[in-house]
Formats: sequence, C-alpha cells, structure tokens
Amino acid sequence: MELATKTKQISFREWYNSLDFLGKIKFRDQFMNISGIKYPTFYSKLQRNFFSPLEKKAIQELVGDQHKIIF
Repeated sequence: MELATKTKQISFREWYNSLDFLGKIKFRDQFMNISGIKYPTFYSKLQRNFFSPLEKKAIQELVGDQHKIIF
C-alpha cells in the first residue's frame, strides 16, 4: 500500500518567515548562487514578492515537495 504525501500550500513570504535565522541565510545563499542575483536584489524581490518565472521555479526546487509555494 502506497502512502500519499500531502503537499501544503503556503505563500513564499510565510514560508521564508517560518525559517530560523540560519535557515534564512542558507536559503538566501543557495538561491543567490542559483539565480545569480545580488544580496540587495534578493531582499528587494522578497519585500515586493516579485520573482521571475525561472526564479519561482528555483525557489520551489529549493523548498522541495513538502510545500507548494504560492506567489
């Protein structure tokens, strides 16, 4: 028998705010490395909740299958 895994829908900002300090830094650094954006740009995009489709895809891949990120 196969167990179904439930995917929880959550906004990106809500998910990001739920991380602890070190988790936020780790996620930020990984995302900046993948996307090539700079530190101020990351926080500007986070504040405005304005990410490109490729950035949204990268965020979802970093978050994993546990959460479905809503923008």
